[in-house]
Amino acid sequence: MIYKQTYAGKFKLNVLNDMKTTGTSYSMTANHFEVSKIRTIADFINSRTTIRRS
Repeated sequence: MIYKQTYAGKFKLNVLNDMKTTGTSYSMTANHFEVSKIRTIADFINSRTTIRRS
């Protein structure tokens, strides 16, 4: 069975806002927020227009 972590829109926005404010890298941001895959942070950025609508 494959388990995929899901994150709430507010959490995604908090992560992206923190990354923008602090200027940290994808890997440092993922570590800080305990996101297991760095690629997930990039996915947050790609989905930000969807987050705003919800």
